[in-house]
Amino acid sequence: MRQPLPAAFDHATGLRHSGIGLVPVLTLAIFLFLPTTARAQTAQNVLLVINENSADSIKIGEHYARTRSVPAGQVVRIKAPVAEAVSRPAYQASIEAPIAGWLSRYLLQDQILFIVLTKGIPLRVDGTSGQAGTVASVDSELTLLYRKMTGVPISAAGHIDNPYYLNERPLSEARRFTPRTLDIDILFYGDAIISAPDDLHIPHLLAAERAFVLRPLADIAPEYTHPTLYRRVSELLDDLADDHEVRRGAYPAHWFEG
Repeated sequence: MRQPLPAAFDHATGLRHSGIGLVPVLTLAIFLFLPTTARAQTAQNVLLVINENSADSIKIGEHYARTRSVPAGQVVRIKAPVAEAVSRPAYQASIEAPIAGWLSRYLLQDQILFIVLTKGIPLRVDGTSGQAGTVASVDSELTLLYRKMTGVPISAAGHIDNPYYLNERPLSEARRFTPRTLDIDILFYGDAIISAPDDLHIPHLLAAERAFVLRPLADIAPEYTHPTLYRRVSELLDDLADDHEVRRGAYPAHWFEG
């Protein structure tokens, strides 16, 4: 059986909360860096999951989104079986895959700290019992989602240690969970247009669709013209549909000295 991260249950609303431990490690090239320090947890850090096959899930989820001001871009609607337990293939196809796809599509991996599952979403993944069993809770499986998305192999069988629980180890050994210290995306390289077989594309294919790219870029190069779209950064920003919050980082001045 899986070892889940700590989960809190809100019985009054029928909601089950799972912290998935995503930390802000993404950085942008030209070279704009996002802070990795802890920040206050807000609705911007929540992904709300609603099961469209369940009237209860829809009702509770929509109420939660309104009262907690969860942005529309952080509400994912799935179509999962309305049952307490599902098979592992059904879990992967109807719950795990849609959530992972949503996180990837909207580049939310470094923003979402909590996944909120509403009543009407299965509680358990069926499987074998015992020390090497494959039975698991849906909450526990979703705590492993980020690791799966980064390519870390996860066995369906047996116990998996909670990476955030130190047990008897000293506090000095505590580490944030992240597959790497730094992630650099090359957005532009002058006016160059590059497409390499190993998925290197310059300009970045999604640069014109991301607020966290265009807003900082508009501060330093508003007149820069996108090499393939032939539009200035300021124009792209005016037409941007991405409403995710972008905040300035408190970076040391010497970082930007020549």
